[in-house]
Amino acid sequence: SLPEGALCHTPNLSRNNIVEVSEIGLSGNICQLLHPKSLDLSFNKISSFLPGDLSLFPGLSNLDLRGNHLSVLSLTSLSSLWSLAHLDLSDNNLAALPPTIFQQSSNLQKLFIQNNSLSLLSPDLFSGLDNLLLLNISRNDISSHLLSHQVTYPSLSAISRHQINLISCRFLTP
Repeated sequence: SLPEGALCHTPNLSRNNIVEVSEIGLSGNICQLLHPKSLDLSFNKISSFLPGDLSLFPGLSNLDLRGNHLSVLSLTSLSSLWSLAHLDLSDNNLAALPPTIFQQSSNLQKLFIQNNSLSLLSPDLFSGLDNLLLLNISRNDISSHLLSHQVTYPSLSAISRHQINLISCRFLTP
């Protein structure tokens, strides 16, 4: 069950030892009434998502999943989150990201994927993220970045690539 005070427009469910999102126990009716814009699931024990786990939150603009045990995300993990503007997947165990995981996330402005075990990034991973302002991919084990073509992010104002070993990576801003 939920901790007291968690039912609000910005539920903070961090540090609750949640293993599966379905454990949250929010029914569709409650989520429709709340229309949360932000959901903090940081520092739990979530290792994966079942299909539809996040579909109860289609209006989310901020999702914090840092500090969990995520090792794999499916192609559809984020597909229902069209309004997502800020996503934090940092401090997990992600070894790879599906090449089209952000395909439905055209509103994404801030993406944090630092401190994972990422060793390979698809050339299409960030395609369509025209509103991206901040990208942090630091503290990963990226030995090859398959961006063989130049990628332009018109609005990208900050990128953090510190402490990674990039062989071929170009992020251009006009």
